[in-house]
Amino acid sequence: MAIFIVTTSDDQDGSDDSLSLREAIIKANTRKGKDTIIFSPHLINSTINLKNEGLTITDSLKIIGLPGLTVNGKHLLASDSDTDNIFTIENTTKKPLDVRINFLTVANAPANGLSVVGDHNYVAVRGSIFNGNKNGIAINANDNTVKVIGTEFNQQESNGFTVEKDDNYVTVRGSIFNGNKNGIAIDANDNTVKVIGTEFNQQESNGFTVEKDDNYVTVSGSTFNGNTDALELDGDDNIVKVIGSEFNKQEEDGLELDGTGNKVRVIDSKFLYSGEVGIEFDGDENNVILTNVTISENDGGGILFDANRDPEEIEVSERNTLKIFSSTIKNNEGGGIGINGDKNTVEVVDSEIIGNMAILVGGSGGGGGISNAGMDNTVEVKGSKIADNITNGDGGGIFNGVDGTLSVISSEITRNIAQDGGGIFNGVDGTLNVISSEITRNIPNDIVDLSPIS
Repeated sequence: MAIFIVTTSDDQDGSDDSLSLREAIIKANTRKGKDTIIFSPHLINSTINLKNEGLTITDSLKIIGLPGLTVNGKHLLASDSDTDNIFTIENTTKKPLDVRINFLTVANAPANGLSVVGDHNYVAVRGSIFNGNKNGIAINANDNTVKVIGTEFNQQESNGFTVEKDDNYVTVRGSIFNGNKNGIAIDANDNTVKVIGTEFNQQESNGFTVEKDDNYVTVSGSTFNGNTDALELDGDDNIVKVIGSEFNKQEEDGLELDGTGNKVRVIDSKFLYSGEVGIEFDGDENNVILTNVTISENDGGGILFDANRDPEEIEVSERNTLKIFSSTIKNNEGGGIGINGDKNTVEVVDSEIIGNMAILVGGSGGGGGISNAGMDNTVEVKGSKIADNITNGDGGGIFNGVDGTLSVISSEITRNIAQDGGGIFNGVDGTLNVISSEITRNIPNDIVDLSPIS
């Protein structure tokens, strides 16, 4: 193992006795084994302006930077090739590489601050900053292990971190994504991504987006603040776990499911103050379980199964399953749970739906606490409390609509207000089962049941 000491901020290749970063990487590439590059202390707060092309790493290497030391790609030629990257990791011999980059600022690349284009490598980035690149880090190959620890991604034109090939294993821990278009984007299949103790602040689009299929994603102890959408699933058959995380003040939704067949588990988390919906279902056949989750103060509703029944563009969320355990849905405008799609199943157990408001602008329906307004949906409320919800339509606590099946078991529905059916409004085609429940003190009445089959 050799140690190379960079002594100049110039981007040169052997023109004098000093050693540039480019020269050090070229030397390290020609040696077998894992070498180390460090920097002379006088380069603290210096900038290395790359000329013409980026830096390619083809052998195992550790780079240890300095405080304020920036590698700047502003002057690279924009040619849609690897020369546009500041760092490119490529195992040209197909031998797996071990590359570690610590304590560097990587800025202004026309393409990627760091791009992994070879397979089967181990890459670790620690204590670094990616500023103003097209993408901060891009995984453009398969079966890599990538760890990002204590690193900032600020104002990338596209993504802070993007995975564009398959079968990679990614861990992001203790990092911050600020003002990128997307914080993390998974645009490939069969990847495992773990995000731990990380912040996503004010991304132009999504904090975290999964655009392809069959990925396994875990988000734990993280916060999403002021993004357009916090976590969006566009792909199919992904498995997503969210544990101990907070979703605050998104411009639109906290969690949005646009794909099909995803399995989502949310535990000990909060969805607060979204401009639209806390959790929104736009796709089909998704399976979501919420345990000890708070969904509160969202402007467009707590949970929404969306539907667009315009004959020219029918989009209806169908056959989704939602189970809610020991959770609180409160003080949302647009209602607590709105089921506008079809053939969905919702189960609410040992939970509270309190203080939500659903205001109709024309049309019929209602449901301040729960609105089952789609077709052929099944709702079961068990051991729960639905209280102090309001609608200017029907069903202050629960509205059960077209061919809906509603079962209320060992629950309390109280102090809800509606135009009719303050506690429960069951429509002409609805099926209503009430077992061992207390439905009292609702305004103007407790139950209105228009169905002859209930």
